[in-house]
Amino acid sequence: MKKNNWQTINFNQSIREAMLYLNKIPIKTLLVLKNNKLIATLSDGDIRRGIQNGKELDSQISEVCNYNFKYIKSTNKKHNINKLFQSYNVPLIPILNNNKKIVEVISEDSLKEKKINKENFVFILAGGEGKRLSPLTKDLPKPILKVGKLSIIELIFSFFRSSGFNNFVISINYKKTQFKNFLRNLPNISYQTIEEKRKLGTAGSLGFLKNVKKPFFIINGDIICNTNYENLMNFHIKNKAKLTIVTRRVEKKSQFGVIELKKNNLVKNITEKPTKYDFINTGIYVADPIILKHIKKNIKLDMPDLIRLLIKKRLKVLSYEIYDYWRDIGTLENLNEVRSAISHMIK
Repeated sequence: MKKNNWQTINFNQSIREAMLYLNKIPIKTLLVLKNNKLIATLSDGDIRRGIQNGKELDSQISEVCNYNFKYIKSTNKKHNINKLFQSYNVPLIPILNNNKKIVEVISEDSLKEKKINKENFVFILAGGEGKRLSPLTKDLPKPILKVGKLSIIELIFSFFRSSGFNNFVISINYKKTQFKNFLRNLPNISYQTIEEKRKLGTAGSLGFLKNVKKPFFIINGDIICNTNYENLMNFHIKNKAKLTIVTRRVEKKSQFGVIELKKNNLVKNITEKPTKYDFINTGIYVADPIILKHIKKNIKLDMPDLIRLLIKKRLKVLSYEIYDYWRDIGTLENLNEVRSAISHMIK
């Protein structure tokens, strides 16, 4: 049952079910119960490590969750929580009674007056025409289309700001005057715009960036994703990547039994309706400033071509798999789906 910004899950539920729960809460950690007692926690990082170690999506979460979690007893003074948050990198700390049942859950964010403004900026690629969303985009740039009470661009701002990233650079082209007028009326948003004189593809406008000293985010201007962007940035820095591509696993289940053959038509094995996975590019990245040396100003360049170039140059390109809510608002169908789901993501 969902309670505020945290959620419980039973220890014998699957990783697949846990991923669905994580999509719906802002703090990406579940509280794992057995007989209504808290026995562990489960984060998106725990799932990522479990899958990397060979666990399947239908494996029980009991195989991957964290049993060495931090908590305090309800009889202790709450000021002890501040010391725990200072000593350990955890997003929440449960308060338990003597029977290990949850009395209250304190999040780190709730103890802060506001998020720290991190220096890493967010580069938003928002110059496209959005032709597949016509006629909605006939007179409006796609990123300012409404999804509930907020526009697409405001949702992008909101998700990054919730992780402490408040500095935005927005690349604009299509209907740029309307776009700039819209941005001027948004309160408390720190941003600058880059105007493409012509279409430069999905990476070409990066060539206008100057004096970049720290790793930065890149995101397409039609992406809705409520992942923890602080964790993503930490992953990029810890692994010394030059480009980190945020990926998502897509399941492909066969409708038939698949035969594996040896030479001379000998049957080696049969697998009944096997499931395979592809990893898709979500349109979200973290980049090291060094990649900008490989982008020429005012020359059209698409992101797949840039990625291939970086790999050819032997620069470290990594994948960061997410399990959070993610949608590319490229079609009317996707737009309507996001509109129905957005209430779970914006608190």
